[in-house]
Amino acid sequence: MTAEKIPTVTHVEPGRDETAGLPTLITSSPTHEISSPRVLSDLFWIGRYAERAENMARLLTVTRERYHEYRYRRSMPGSECVPVLLTALGKITGTDTGAGGDYAEMVATAPTTLWSLTADRYRSGSLAQSVERLSLSARSVRDQMSNDTWMVLAAVEHAVLEPARQPRSRRRSVVSPPESQTEGQAYLAAAHSQTLAGMLALSGVAAESMVHDVGWTMMDIGKRIERGLALTALLHATLVTVRGADAEQTITESTLVACESSVMYRRRNLGLVRVAAVADLVLFDAENPRSLVYQLEKLRADLRALPGSSGSSRPERLVDDIVTTLRRLDPADLEEVAADGTRAQLAGLLDGIHRGLRDLSGVITATHLSLPGGMQPLWGPDERRVVP
Repeated sequence: MTAEKIPTVTHVEPGRDETAGLPTLITSSPTHEISSPRVLSDLFWIGRYAERAENMARLLTVTRERYHEYRYRRSMPGSECVPVLLTALGKITGTDTGAGGDYAEMVATAPTTLWSLTADRYRSGSLAQSVERLSLSARSVRDQMSNDTWMVLAAVEHAVLEPARQPRSRRRSVVSPPESQTEGQAYLAAAHSQTLAGMLALSGVAAESMVHDVGWTMMDIGKRIERGLALTALLHATLVTVRGADAEQTITESTLVACESSVMYRRRNLGLVRVAAVADLVLFDAENPRSLVYQLEKLRADLRALPGSSGSSRPERLVDDIVTTLRRLDPADLEEVAADGTRAQLAGLLDGIHRGLRDLSGVITATHLSLPGGMQPLWGPDERRVVP
């Protein structure tokens, strides 16, 4: 009969290391929260380009729809919204949309303008340029992105870039719409809708499938700055100048659609179109994720989450100054009309905030996204060869 083997209990003496002799465990690197300025810069611009593409898709869609609605109905007061929206596109992109001409000229050039702002990869602020640079930035930090990112970006690239690819001329790009008007309109509709769907999907991927580390925080900072810049430029182009009641209603409704705030506005203001009500929703409402104050609060939280945040750094002070400016105003004050037929107080507010957000972007670039000064290349201090 075999004796039952009794397990031996090992007693550990006080002060003795009971892990001695065991295999060494591999732990994660303590530098997992450290990112290079170059990586952070790419992530910052991913946030900006993604938001820029979404904003352009929304504004191009509403402009295209209003153009088709009013191009043969010039006598209707609401037709004034078409040149106003084209002007807004020019302000946001910083390019000439030809909206300064008369109505006939605007109608003649609007299709080419909409095509160029959609398909021309070399036109500043165009939809194609934003999509292309978003893709390039994302691929340069592939290890930071979710695997689902490429499924989304591939569909958007196919819809926007592939049909419009043309060789660039020596001096400037020449991107013209196809001879078939039906084919051109089909491309614009598909490019705008698929870009919007793709950017919404990408936003969901970033929120739910990426680790919310320093890189993600920098990407969100870029997104919030870009949304604030687009919002202030759009409101300045559409709401500062006073127009007739019918034109003002059409322009305001189009602006709310481009801001993705039209549904909530209709729920709160049944049949009422007032600049004060629009400002209350898209500038001052902290519960509206599309409002300016919401972007500023997100920026505050993101800046506090950055390594080395002191609570009084220059970027944080810039955001605090913008928030203070907003808190000093009442939405009703923004409806006051000056002698020149403009809402001067609204214009001053939007101009000041737009400049403040641009300054914030510059400060963040200088403090968080730049390589340290005085660096020397590995091959020595040859002035003809510098670190890119």
